[in-house]
Amino acid sequence: MRIPRMFSTPYCQCTANFRQVLTRLTVTAFGVQTGLAMTHTPDAHPCLNCGACCAAFRVSFYWAEASMRSLPDAMTEKVNDWHLCMAGSWARQPRCVALEGEVGKATRCSVYDARPSPCREVQPGDSQCTAARNKHQLPPLILSQVARSIFQPLAEAVRSNE
Repeated sequence: MRIPRMFSTPYCQCTANFRQVLTRLTVTAFGVQTGLAMTHTPDAHPCLNCGACCAAFRVSFYWAEASMRSLPDAMTEKVNDWHLCMAGSWARQPRCVALEGEVGKATRCSVYDARPSPCREVQPGDSQCTAARNKHQLPPLILSQVARSIFQPLAEAVRSNE
């Protein structure tokens, strides 16, 4: 059987290079630590310089989601027989235990890949984000700034690998 040209070594090398670019972008643009240093700059993804949503709301979800996403038991608290919440988020002044850093400065989620659905639903600049930022006296995000902070590192990485 003959292998099509697109699956030959040059294509595979190109794919490997592209994966390296995506790994670098993931670190820079989305704050996922993969052994490279995260930088917190004004141009970084806005969530890396905020964290307000993690310190503004109770993050409750159906109990089975915790085991489905492999959230550590120490990170959750029981709300009732059907729901859990992220530990610390049910307090009078909520702050999720997974939030690391200082709100409004430099933050990250220690369980980002396993975060529950309420965390996944909040998007930079949406109404929940704006309400959370308001609670911490942070200005609302402007969507053009959000788009620039996400796509500018992508464009720069593509240009540097050409």
